[in-house]
Amino acid sequence: MILQSVDADIVYVNALTPNNAYWVRAAKQLKINAVYHSHNDSGLYSNPLKAVAAAIMKPFNQYTLSYAVKLAASLDSGQYMFGKKARFEVVYNSIYTSKWKFNPLERIKIRNKLNIKNDKKVIVSVARLE
Repeated sequence: MILQSVDADIVYVNALTPNNAYWVRAAKQLKINAVYHSHNDSGLYSNPLKAVAAAIMKPFNQYTLSYAVKLAASLDSGQYMFGKKARFEVVYNSIYTSKWKFNPLERIKIRNKLNIKNDKKVIVSVARLE
């Protein structure tokens, strides 16, 4: 088991479905605290067989998640992941999208500062958890 080789105080799972609950199960077996953070409010399965399997496993995964501290990005994502009667904390995404609105003048200024040519693609990810 990969967690046995790590001296961890906590296992943090950033998840879109309950199917990552095995990390919580492993943490529990090793007596490591676990946090499960839900970011989705519906199933993501385009394959019907996977959707059926996920629906069958969901109650078992939710039972496993009872060991973890439960966080959600919204009320809907928490209810989807943990169940409507489950207790969880909502930690809303704290990115102010208006601050990151595209500004062509800023684009030029920053590209010049970083010596990035106009024909080069730049991908930025903004995220933070405190």
